[in-house]
Amino acid sequence: MLLIEQNVPCLPSVQTGIMGKKTSLRVSPKNEKQLQPNTKLPFNLTSLKTNSIICCILLLIFGVGIIVGRKSTVLSGADSLTVNGAIKVKPGPWGNLVYVPITLAAPQELLKVRGIEATPVNWLLEGISRDRLARLFDSLGVPEQQKNALLGPQSLKTSPQGLIMAPPPADVIAGLTPSSTLENIYRILSKAKHNEQFKWIILSKNVDKMRDADVSAATVALLKKMSCQEGKFLICYCMPYVLAKIPTYEEKVSFIKALSSQETMLIRLKITPTTDIDALVAYWGKSYWAHNVRALLESLKKLPNGGITDIIHLLPPLPTSLLYTYPAPQNSSIRLVVSRNCSWTAFNFFNEIPEAKFSDANYVAEKIKTDYYPVLSDPHFGDVIVFLTPDTLLIHVAVYIADDIVYTKNGDNPSHPWIFSHIADLLESFSYAVPPGQNLSMLYFRNKNY
Repeated sequence: MLLIEQNVPCLPSVQTGIMGKKTSLRVSPKNEKQLQPNTKLPFNLTSLKTNSIICCILLLIFGVGIIVGRKSTVLSGADSLTVNGAIKVKPGPWGNLVYVPITLAAPQELLKVRGIEATPVNWLLEGISRDRLARLFDSLGVPEQQKNALLGPQSLKTSPQGLIMAPPPADVIAGLTPSSTLENIYRILSKAKHNEQFKWIILSKNVDKMRDADVSAATVALLKKMSCQEGKFLICYCMPYVLAKIPTYEEKVSFIKALSSQETMLIRLKITPTTDIDALVAYWGKSYWAHNVRALLESLKKLPNGGITDIIHLLPPLPTSLLYTYPAPQNSSIRLVVSRNCSWTAFNFFNEIPEAKFSDANYVAEKIKTDYYPVLSDPHFGDVIVFLTPDTLLIHVAVYIADDIVYTKNGDNPSHPWIFSHIADLLESFSYAVPPGQNLSMLYFRNKNY
């Protein structure tokens, strides 16, 4: 994923015990903007007007069309594994799998381009006085004109919490010299929780790939100029200003759309006349729908040269309906708005009717203790993986599929779809939550009923 976080984490913080450890359950990506984990997650949609409801219905109909359409991805014969760009999965009990990498980007209907640009930016500078800030700028060699713009009464006000900075116009922020000026300001901003609402965390290795999404070189350079490097990530606290500097609406849309992009994959299973169907059913078949898995696989085995199926046909009903789709808007005037974050996604994997409480960290913690047990052997299809920081903060949850592939929803962000991902990619993306030189760890849990 390109944008890792944007003020909306998956799970609120709570202290609980997992494997005898004190674990603070929090999950990823932030609020309604784009993609982010370490922040406050619950997002609410206000009551939708009639035209919004009609939009919802159309989106749902469109989504059903996609699901029904993709249900026909059963192929026969030698064509099964010859898709361009297909990559073979390591051998295992999951069978003969290949995957084709694809990238999903949120449709324009889900992007809050004007809303992001119109967001007022008010930074809180904790633990620093105006005089001390002025001395810092002097030590950095900030030109007098820029220093006056930053420290003037129109930009800087005092409050009981500290200094409140309403940053000067975008041209001033974009033109700050030396570059260490913005770095020092961002370092101060990182100390105040208030500023998390403005924080965008972007995996820097993918920024240049935005050029492949019709984002101009000038816009990519602008993003870099108004951000600061922090390990593998670019940090930006002034995204509304970045958008304000982009000259056309079309370019703004391309930019935000590119930030929403998520790398995923199409996965196919090859069946031959000699395939051990019992072994595959033992791996993929769960509970009452195991007979459906068997029926499909046996039908492919009977073909003269075998056949291939997308593994979406092997998943339980709920992930089958959600995979590769974006959350439909929820109408709070009709029913309770549910935070469909990573924990809701993972712990409802085998539930035909999703349980809303799985978006709550306290409920998840209790369910892990009562309905799950730690996996000490090789992981199996459907196991839950929790990603922990060195101080046992739970930062993300996903579902094991095969090899290093998982099923995941990266936060409650409506511009994040349900996808397949590689474990290594999630570890890299969520490593922003750990200090340099430290790594995330993983624990596997298995549902006692499956």
